[in-house]
Amino acid sequence: MEAVSLGAVVLTSLCASLVGWALRAVLERLTRAARTAWTAIALSVLVISYGGPLLGTGIPTGSRITLALMHTTVAAVLIAVLRSTSPRVAGR
Repeated sequence: MEAVSLGAVVLTSLCASLVGWALRAVLERLTRAARTAWTAIALSVLVISYGGPLLGTGIPTGSRITLALMHTTVAAVLIAVLRSTSPRVAGR
């Protein structure tokens, strides 16, 4: 089993944040419910991302837990920050 480097974690997190930001920007142009739609999509992507750490073969239990916690931490920060900076629809 290969170790996951800090650089790989940071780069992947950065890429995920840029894709999330771009998706939010597109949704804001297409729909009035962009914030809700984006949050639902982001949570769905989080659940799907657990597939690697939880379903991968040859991964020790401790590593599975660590990877799942890393996914959760990155998602929690990204979802909280990007959701809080998304404009709300007037009247809500």
